[in-house]
Amino acid sequence: MADFIRLDKENEHRAQVYGSTNPSSIVGTGYGVTKMNKFSVYVEKTRGMTQDFSGQPEYSDGNVFQDGIAQKGISRLAELGVSLPGEWRTEEDMKDVREDGTKVLRWTTEIKASEEFSAKELQELGIPVDLAVKANASPDVEFFKGPRSRKPYAVAEVKMRAYADSRFKNLLSNDPMPGLPGAGKPWYGEELTNEVLPSEYDQCQWHLLNTGLDVSYLFACFNMMTSSVKVYVVNRDEKRISFLKREVLKFHWRHVVNGEEPSLERSSACDWYVRSRDQVTGHYREATSQETELVIRFVEAGAIAAKAKKEAYKLSLEMIDTIGKDKGISFGQDWGRVGLRKGKTGKSVIVTQGLNSELISEESKNVG
Repeated sequence: MADFIRLDKENEHRAQVYGSTNPSSIVGTGYGVTKMNKFSVYVEKTRGMTQDFSGQPEYSDGNVFQDGIAQKGISRLAELGVSLPGEWRTEEDMKDVREDGTKVLRWTTEIKASEEFSAKELQELGIPVDLAVKANASPDVEFFKGPRSRKPYAVAEVKMRAYADSRFKNLLSNDPMPGLPGAGKPWYGEELTNEVLPSEYDQCQWHLLNTGLDVSYLFACFNMMTSSVKVYVVNRDEKRISFLKREVLKFHWRHVVNGEEPSLERSSACDWYVRSRDQVTGHYREATSQETELVIRFVEAGAIAAKAKKEAYKLSLEMIDTIGKDKGISFGQDWGRVGLRKGKTGKSVIVTQGLNSELISEESKNVG
């Protein structure tokens, strides 16, 4: 379970800037993959807290094996005919921390509402013309022409996807995660394409926005035993970058400046935060006699419902058998009709058409 924890000294800047994972959390492409959503970003910007993913290998191992995955990715690019000259450095190599423990931000951009919205849009949204936010990116890997180069010519993101987690199990299959774009196709496509997770595509675009570059590579490790790494290429997408900037500005104005709390989307961390905020106690107490009675009735009702469901299934099979090859049966007492149709498995299933439960119940009492 991921709880919210206070940002440490090195990362406290994240409360003031919109990092590369924030846009996907705001627009919804990150939820279900990173467990982050609008509520997570809201807590980060207003409370200086972030979700605690310590002890969760799908997050921590990406950092531990970052250099190895990056090296494998670069080698894989060479195998595919893509050469990256010069040298590469990881985010850890370039980490710059001040004496007071705060981090020096390398890639920061100011996003201005006046440049992203027309005067009419600003008026309709109620956004002041001088609203601005700071965007920041920290690519996992940067590629330089030489040892003295200060500006990279390309960047890369490293992803650990080698876990049989329910959120990641369909990454290479034709049954992607529900609720996000891409239905009917694998999340990851052919190598050297930009067919990656929607959240990763947005993250790469945020890197390109802040670095001013045109291409970001993505190295995804799918198998720890074989060190299988696939490589993808995400080119700068001005239309998507513009969309992300606008959504971040709208989010900042509505939720951070005006303090409107986003709707609580399901997340263990968000649940924890609300419990903490509302001071809901986390201990169990002895049930009262009334509560005990409620639980007993609840369990009994569940047992009756399960029994009734089983009985209804047996009766449906009997009706299918008696109806046989006919289309269905009707009644002269305005009860409605019962018909048959082919189910997904090819077997017949019962279809009720306008059954009047009150009349049928009344008749059963009379028969009884």
